[in-house]
Amino acid sequence: MQLNLVGLAPWAPWQGSSVPGSSLQVASRQVDLYGGVDILDVDPTGQTSVVSTGSELWSGTGPIPVFEADKGDRLVVNQLNPMDAGTLPDGGALAYSTVVRSVEMGAFDFTPDGTTPLPITGVMQPVPMAEFPIEWRLPQYTARAAEVHPSATPSYPYFYVTPAAHGLSDGWVGYSGELLTLQLPRGASYDFTRRLTYGNPFPSSWGTVAAAQYSFRTLQPIPDGSGSQLYLSGTMVMYDRLDSLVAGPVQPRVSPPRELNIDGVPASVAREVGSASPVISWQAPTLGGANAYRVSIYKFDPESFLGTSYVRLYLPGSATQVRLPPGVLPSGGIYYLRVAAMDSPGSDIERKPFTFGESLPFASSEAISSFFTTP
Repeated sequence: MQLNLVGLAPWAPWQGSSVPGSSLQVASRQVDLYGGVDILDVDPTGQTSVVSTGSELWSGTGPIPVFEADKGDRLVVNQLNPMDAGTLPDGGALAYSTVVRSVEMGAFDFTPDGTTPLPITGVMQPVPMAEFPIEWRLPQYTARAAEVHPSATPSYPYFYVTPAAHGLSDGWVGYSGELLTLQLPRGASYDFTRRLTYGNPFPSSWGTVAAAQYSFRTLQPIPDGSGSQLYLSGTMVMYDRLDSLVAGPVQPRVSPPRELNIDGVPASVAREVGSASPVISWQAPTLGGANAYRVSIYKFDPESFLGTSYVRLYLPGSATQVRLPPGVLPSGGIYYLRVAAMDSPGSDIERKPFTFGESLPFASSEAISSFFTTP
């Protein structure tokens, strides 16, 4: 990219996950692009302008699209800056990031060819700001760690406010970056009560969506004889319109499925399963009602040293088990499961199977297995 922006809010350095720094995001309502900017050749700390010929744009929506001026294709550039949120229980500083300045560039032509830099220029302007209260009851999440996995511990809680790209009239949520991101320290377990402020440069017709997420993790040995271990994670999350989500205390709406088993044996027991077509079973959650379940199978990749998504199955809320079809789990592989109980009243997994999880409100909580291998 060639970056030439003026009128920035003073650029703040990153100080840690609880005190984030400034960043740039881009979005286009015409070609449905969302991405972020990595400034690589200059240090903009404290500056209100930036000129760079060595920055890069990464896309969160697939390949960089072609922009055509005669079709009105434009690009919105947002600056996110830290906003003070008081102090943590231990007295440490706490801040969150929100959009503070923005510019929508004029229509332009650009064809990504791997060589030609994308020009991003403009005079950044302050954006409209809004405020909302939040009462986030974190102990309601951390108390359920053992339901995710018997050895799970709380990891990081996040709260997001995002624009609902193109509005919510079609009953699904697009993605165009964040208006606000708050990350609390690992294992936080107290009632977080604040008034938060966010900026929003997008049309009011888009609306705003909020997400509250708490992840959990368990350190598990990898059954490959190496003695190595890997953190496996599960998440409790819910999405809703911002006004609806913060209208009352923010807390889980559904808990993880109970008694997650593989062929009748607790899935938390690391072992080799008896066949390549095991039966995955569970019981309904103790909190809330699940109208669907998502069974995600992850395969351990020794080269990347990660568990990568391999197979995903969706089942109606009446289901309590599924036998994996032959061929789903190749022999000799190392796998783990994440089974989510999902509460989404506006969704219908059987009649509209390919839009599940996109309508609001939506909540899910995962139970996870230990590693298992196939014969």
